[in-house]
Amino acid sequence: MKVILIQGKANTGKTTLCNRIDEWLLNVKKFSIEDREPKTSTSKIEDFKAIYSKKIDTKEIRIILNSSSDTLKIIDDFKRYYVNNQNNGYDMFVTTIRSPKNVKLNKEVKGIYAPQSEDLVIDMEKSLEEIVNQIQKFFHIVKNL
Repeated sequence: MKVILIQGKANTGKTTLCNRIDEWLLNVKKFSIEDREPKTSTSKIEDFKAIYSKKIDTKEIRIILNSSSDTLKIIDDFKRYYVNNQNNGYDMFVTTIRSPKNVKLNKEVKGIYAPQSEDLVIDMEKSLEEIVNQIQKFFHIVKNL
């Protein structure tokens, strides 16, 4: 499983990026939504968690995306969602995470996918050029699933 973290402080664009990834997966890459909470057709800059799937040749690709990790309660809720929907496994795990300074929240999020490590951290507090480069790496990882 590939692990992608979208990292940053509050109001740095993590949820906005998750919404753009959602649109890209659905409209460009033609993934289907297996499940979404809340159960809206599009989230439009709202926090959500979703599972996407797409059959490529004989393989079913599954991606789980979580746009919020603001509190321990939200992280625990996502952990339950992750476990309850892992019946066929995941090929990619994408979640937001607070800046490394928030040790407690970071530890809880990282505990969901442990013992695996991150394949990519998109740091929303970096320069625009660095963020764009990290997003391009994300696209490359999805392309090679």
